Amino acid sequence: MHEGKLRIIIFDPFPPNKNPNPHLLKYVNAAAHRVFGRGNVSLASLSDSIGLPSDMTAGIVFGSLAYVKREIKRFNQRCKGAHLPLCLWSTDDPYEIDTNLEYRECFEWIWTSDKASVPFYDSENVEHLPLAADPAVHSFPFQDESASYDVSFVGVEFPNRKKLIEELGDLLNGVRAIVVGPNWSVAAKFIRYSRVSNQEAAQISNQSKVVLNLGRSYDLANTRGITPSTPGPRTFEVGGCSTVQLVTWEQPEIEDYYSPGTEVVFCDGLEELKQQIRWLLRNPTSRKMIAEAAFKKTLAYHLYDHRLEKIRKRIDELVS
Repeated sequence: MHEGKLRIIIFDPFPPNKNPNPHLLKYVNAAAHRVFGRGNVSLASLSDSIGLPSDMTAGIVFGSLAYVKREIKRFNQRCKGAHLPLCLWSTDDPYEIDTNLEYRECFEWIWTSDKASVPFYDSENVEHLPLAADPAVHSFPFQDESASYDVSFVGVEFPNRKKLIEELGDLLNGVRAIVVGPNWSVAAKFIRYSRVSNQEAAQISNQSKVVLNLGRSYDLANTRGITPSTPGPRTFEVGGCSTVQLVTWEQPEIEDYYSPGTEVVFCDGLEELKQQIRWLLRNPTSRKMIAEAAFKKTLAYHLYDHRLEKIRKRIDELVS
């Protein structure tokens, strides 16, 4: 029986300097301190030979198991010896689901950021938990006509994205547009070939009247043929940036988080995408209503604090 405050350890499974998204761990850690209380959260590297304090309530591995396949079973035994329930918040399904399924017995509970992957675990101790926004980084006032860009997109090039940006080329060349990413092969004046920090990406979104929300085509060892359904954190991050997201047609699950037409704008095909860009740029009042509604929804439902509240309730049930 658990008594007193819940205390957790968040484990980073990546070796030093190998985490491709260290900002996500930072956001989760900050939210955990707000939800569990400062002094009740520790951050540690799973690869380290660390002690496991007996007064901790539970441990949460946040991220990918790809780098700790050899260690995870041994680490699970250490946690059991310390009476520390071990949980996983997987951020890389469905691309690493084979690894997660192989080691699922090592965890008392698993959260996966991809809803389409949940049935493949075939387990009652798995639930969906999407990523989110950080209130300190993804919270901006509406820029109105002072925005620096008419249209923006920040992200890496995938074949489907390249095709769409090329098809939008004439329109984007005629407005103040910016497309930012390190690997773009499109030759256009609006392409900025560089990496930007998550905070810089948020600032670009806030400084844009319209932000393109483009799906991605990507396959990495997903042997089960799962099509990912849940949007990545950028959807929620942009949601807090007081701008309008134009969502492409292959991302229906975004409707579970933001209402079409009032909080985001869905486009059913290239021509509608072009029409919506032109319409939004001509209608600042409607644009402001949509942007501010998305901002309010994000702060009310889609911060990491909201995700950590769900984790806190589940851990309380696990140890009661």
